[in-house]
Amino acid sequence: MSALVILSTATHALTSTPYTFDPDTGVEDSNVQSPPQSWRVRCFGDVPFNLRVSTDGSDATADDMPVAAEFPGVVVVVPPGGSLSVVKRGSGPDGQAWFNRIKHS
Repeated sequence: MSALVILSTATHALTSTPYTFDPDTGVEDSNVQSPPQSWRVRCFGDVPFNLRVSTDGSDATADDMPVAAEFPGVVVVVPPGGSLSVVKRGSGPDGQAWFNRIKHS
């Protein structure tokens, strides 16, 4: 049986201005891999948004993966040195996005 372990949680305003989350910064992982391994990041928000996983730091746009405003959100794999970017979808109110760096144990 495996369990989901949340290593860290971050939150940021979800607006029409893209925000980039870098899972390599923040809480130190007690099981650092050499060479670096990909991160699993659970991302969810309280308003619909678009998400982009990137290795070049590019911002999310309305053409990227749509994510509904739901608690389950999505789990994405971010390669070593990569990041993910979110931007609010549509013209509704601003909201919040949450990012959980996770591991299966």
